[in-house]
Amino acid sequence: MDDNLYDEFGNYIGPDIESDQGSEGEEEEDEDLPDRHVQEEGQQSDGEAPDGVSNGWITAANDVDMDNQIVLAEDKKYYPTAEEVYGEDVETLVMDEDEQPLEQPIIKPVKNIKFEVGVKDSSTYVSTQFLIGLMSNPGLIRNVALIGHL
Repeated sequence: MDDNLYDEFGNYIGPDIESDQGSEGEEEEDEDLPDRHVQEEGQQSDGEAPDGVSNGWITAANDVDMDNQIVLAEDKKYYPTAEEVYGEDVETLVMDEDEQPLEQPIIKPVKNIKFEVGVKDSSTYVSTQFLIGLMSNPGLIRNVALIGHL
């Protein structure tokens, strides 16, 4: 590939290519076509053309190309019907009403349950004086844990 034919962005800046010249000639031919209403020699003075003579406007149904028709958005068919998808021998049901009532939420709220333990005199095997003395000497304390599923 010759680097001097392209700029730093990769755009071609060299001499014209022969294939480009052929396409330019086709564009010039299109420009020669009349774009606007051209009056015919046999046209009547009231603006209507005689039978068989076209005045440049599309007036008859046989002049219209059906592929170029404008289709409104509400007339377009975006998706096939259930009958077209599943066949005529299949029954399809479309239910508009919800199975779940409006009073029942889709996601149930979390209920926070509060446990309050009342402070009361608990029956212990040791006296309160012994526990107070044990707290003053933490080296004598042994901890036991029961771990697992309850």
